[in-house]
Amino acid sequence: MIVMTVPMQFHRPNIAVGSNLRGFLCLGCMIGYFNLEQLAYDYVSTAAELAGEPPYVGEDADRCLTLLRDRLSLVLLPVSPSGV
Repeated sequence: MIVMTVPMQFHRPNIAVGSNLRGFLCLGCMIGYFNLEQLAYDYVSTAAELAGEPPYVGEDADRCLTLLRDRLSLVLLPVSPSGV
């Protein structure tokens, strides 16, 4: 289990972001791993963002995410609005 800790989210500082490393890498392969922090603050909106068109993350981040997706054959798996 991969758990993300967001210390400033006092009511829900820990959230599961993958059942294993591959699941975590697949989860952030489109929106970037930094953006996953928003799951702790607004899960429903961030889950909807994961299901929609990926946001612009910047040229460098996009290049890195594309490389990860290509080299590791990562694909975004469906995300449930009620939980990862």
